Amino acid sequence: MAAQDEDGRLIVVLPLDYLNWSRPAHDIAMAIHGSLKRHARSDVSEVWIEGTATERAVQELYLLGWAVNERAFEDLM
Repeated sequence: MAAQDEDGRLIVVLPLDYLNWSRPAHDIAMAIHGSLKRHARSDVSEVWIEGTATERAVQELYLLGWAVNERAFEDLM
C-alpha cells in the first residue's frame, strides 16, 4: 500500500517483521522506487514496516531517498 501525505511525502507500508538487505529486497526496493518515487513531491519518502530492519537495509534505502519507520504500526495504535 502506498499513499502521499499533505507534505508530498510518499509513504509505502509493508507488513514485514524483519527487513534484511538481500538481492530480492534490493530488486523489490528498486521496483517500488522506480514506479512510485517519481510521484513524490518531497525529497524524502518513507517505508513503514511492522517490525525492524537491518542497519544495511536502512542505509541502502536512505541512499535511494527513503527513510525507514520501524514498528510503524505500533505508532498507529
